[in-house]
Amino acid sequence: MDMAYFVENTSGEFVDNSGLFKIITDLEIEEQFIYSDTTGSKDEFEKLLDDIDSILSDSSTKRLVVRSVTDLADTAKELKEILSDLQDKGVMLCSISEPYLSGENYATMLRGFVTLTNFYAEKRRKQGYENAKENGTVGRKPKTEATAKAIRLYKTGAFSTEEIEQLSGVSSSTLYRALKEVDKK
Repeated sequence: MDMAYFVENTSGEFVDNSGLFKIITDLEIEEQFIYSDTTGSKDEFEKLLDDIDSILSDSSTKRLVVRSVTDLADTAKELKEILSDLQDKGVMLCSISEPYLSGENYATMLRGFVTLTNFYAEKRRKQGYENAKENGTVGRKPKTEATAKAIRLYKTGAFSTEEIEQLSGVSSSTLYRALKEVDKK
């Protein structure tokens, strides 16, 4: 049993559904198994998810054709859950825009891709931290002359924090943090 789902062009952004319509025609998907929503609505997709168990129980071939998996969910977390659910039900996915997520193990492939992406992002973060450490740019900048000037102005008691900010160029939060450090010593 073949089914199709797509989002209609009702927003200002044009989405090319022609590839999907060609596959719908080529596979001769019956109209009752074509689900479409408008931007901002997922009523038909919810109906598809509700109907999928009864539709698929009578069929050995279980295929869902979509223009893009991004039409299925509004967030990455929601997409991951939907793809996992569809894969667990034995639904073969055919995505026009993301052919690498087509087939039977698309949720597993997506999880693997996310794991690899997270690994490399963490590797870049660690390398950036090590580079910053080598360059001496980790942590707060040392107290500058401007901060020392702000502390001197503050201790005179003659200036408000707004005036100190204008005269020294040091924010009040930096001034108060520096004052705490001075008091600790």
